[in-house]
Amino acid sequence: MVLGLDPDSSKWICVYFPVSWLTQFGHGLVTTVVGPTQPYLAKNTGVDIATINLVWTFGFFGYMVGSLATSFVFKEYIKSEKAKLSFLAITICITGIIMLFLPFTSSFALLVIARLVQIMALGAFCTADASLIVYLLGPEKSRPFTMAFHALIGAGFLAATFLVRPFLPDSGDQDTDEICGRSNSTELQEGVKLESTIAD
Repeated sequence: MVLGLDPDSSKWICVYFPVSWLTQFGHGLVTTVVGPTQPYLAKNTGVDIATINLVWTFGFFGYMVGSLATSFVFKEYIKSEKAKLSFLAITICITGIIMLFLPFTSSFALLVIARLVQIMALGAFCTADASLIVYLLGPEKSRPFTMAFHALIGAGFLAATFLVRPFLPDSGDQDTDEICGRSNSTELQEGVKLESTIAD
């Protein structure tokens, strides 16, 4: 028996928790992987680095909407165990499927809308998953498991920065400004000085 639960519940929890923690590790990966790949997403979509930062704005707005909507819907309208698990499966699948297509989009509008929907689904999944842990174990027994839930998201954040590196395009002799689509400020200053010297 696990945590004083009956044998059937104990077996179910022994399967559910590792799956939940694995998906939360994936949550961290999905959220963070856009950071190191921003210059290449900007290049693919034809925008500068300042504009590509909007993927974070749209993403976290979607997270808030998904999380808030789920907090009202999950308890009131999704009551059976099968429905709760189906909700979790659908939202995490949406998140993963969109992740596969993000690196290949050449439209900035499509990129930010996809990111909005993706992180909205992720917010819905995260809120439902946390709620289900409390529902299964109660407010006291669930505390260490909820902490493990958030710790694994953090581990995913950290792991993404290392895992994405082998998949980034070779930058060759390009500097960061060239990759990001920015003009090198030093070269611009030298150009201005040269023009003013010629004008004098």
